[in-house]
Amino acid sequence: MTTFLERAKAAVNGAQRTAGAIVGAGLIAGVVRELFDVATRLHWIVVALLAVVVVWIAVWAARQVKKAPSARLSDVVGLLAFGVLTLAVAGAWVSFTLYQAHLATYEVPNPVVAGRFVDLYMYTFFDLIPSVHVWETLGVKSPIVAKGVVAGLPLLAFKVVVLWAVFAAFISWQKQQPATSASGVSAVPDVREARV
Repeated sequence: MTTFLERAKAAVNGAQRTAGAIVGAGLIAGVVRELFDVATRLHWIVVALLAVVVVWIAVWAARQVKKAPSARLSDVVGLLAFGVLTLAVAGAWVSFTLYQAHLATYEVPNPVVAGRFVDLYMYTFFDLIPSVHVWETLGVKSPIVAKGVVAGLPLLAFKVVVLWAVFAAFISWQKQQPATSASGVSAVPDVREARV
């Protein structure tokens, strides 16, 4: 039986690991963003190929969660954060490239930079969280408005991939976790989080 202090220490360690995983995912997404910046200067086909590779890696990372039911929550959050952030960056660059090539129309506030498109995809991600209505509750409007089918297709693809790969992976992982009692204490002690 664990003491309150041991459980508190395990909770703090878990929170630190989770925060570290999210920061690490953010750093990787930053590197991916820089790769897209370089690809944009080369040619739009390079952007498209890079987007395909990045999306494949993000989906692969999310699917690893389903294969690892014994993974720590911090590891799961890290993989899924990596998936969401890289998908958002890839989608943003596809939308930005379509906008720059005058193939899609968006209402974009000045100055028009790729970062605003990343904001749009992160806005879209939080908007996908069921029943929470994050942006409606906070009174925040979308930073960019897609106009037409071509502009909306990358956003729709992002939503489908996030729902299919990221949310589904987390739900699958969660269903494989040991049952908890009404008090929230697992019937099976979780020694993974107690490791120091």
